[in-house]
Amino acid sequence: VILTGTLNPTASAGMTIVNTWSVFTTTAQLSTTNDAASTSIVVGGAGILNMSKTSASSLNWISGTIIRYTINYSNSGTQTISGLVLSDVLPASLSYVSGTLSPTNNGSTLTWPAINLLPGSGWSIVIDTRLNTSFLSGSLTNCISAIATSRYLSGLVSDRCSTISFVSVPDLSIKKTILSGVQWL
Repeated sequence: VILTGTLNPTASAGMTIVNTWSVFTTTAQLSTTNDAASTSIVVGGAGILNMSKTSASSLNWISGTIIRYTINYSNSGTQTISGLVLSDVLPASLSYVSGTLSPTNNGSTLTWPAINLLPGSGWSIVIDTRLNTSFLSGSLTNCISAIATSRYLSGLVSDRCSTISFVSVPDLSIKKTILSGVQWL
């Protein structure tokens, strides 16, 4: 007899699961010492993905302004996160300029190659984007998403966003100065 089961998702790393089984018969037996047995397994760990995205604010929100984003990601779990792929769909008002790790740039979608993120490791990616339009006021939201092929992954996060609120700085200012001692007619 082969018994296959699925582990309850609430089982945590280090938890011991005991499986006991018994055999019963309606006929007489010489010995009943082998009618029951048990086995146990210890639940393995999982990869735990932590991710954030931040941006440097600017006072100059005119077309052509460079906005820098920093993406931090790490694995605080006990297992490798396999096949981790990060992607960033830039809003229409931004275009990709450069970054510390070069992504594939497919129009407005940036995708970084799949990696295996070891337990206790992490990385930072810095990307520079260019503002394509001028803003008078409002906000700009840019998000990063993650997927992985890991079998043992806990808490996969996606859509970590950075929102910048801004008010434009005037391009022109006028200052009126009255000189003392000057008589105006």
